[in-house]
Amino acid sequence: DLETYLELSYISSEAREPVANVDLSAIPEVSEALKAYGECMTSNGYAVATLAETAALVLEEFAGTRTANEGPSAQESTMAVTDFRCQQEAQLKETFDGVYFEEAGRWIVENEDSILRWAELQAEAIDRAKGVIEG
Repeated sequence: DLETYLELSYISSEAREPVANVDLSAIPEVSEALKAYGECMTSNGYAVATLAETAALVLEEFAGTRTANEGPSAQESTMAVTDFRCQQEAQLKETFDGVYFEEAGRWIVENEDSILRWAELQAEAIDRAKGVIEG
């Protein structure tokens, strides 16, 4: 029914909220990792401090400089490798993953009753659908 559909949709949308709305810059581990990334990029000749600045520089330097089937230039490849190495050195993925799973875990604990209700509603909907299909 419509009420069940709306409740399931709301819970599904709500599940993305806490992680999507986290202010990463306010988390010390993230700030430190981003600082290390920026220092690495700067020490390798790229005047950027953040991933957003790196993305903007890539667009500024390389957007529209090659055709769809053409490989990257040596300059573009060098920057990509430097970016990759700096992200690894700063442990950005590990840091972001840690924050994501911590926030997601917190949300799960806080919303356990709603999650169990969601699972129950979903099981009931599947049973009703089987009944309709099987006649």
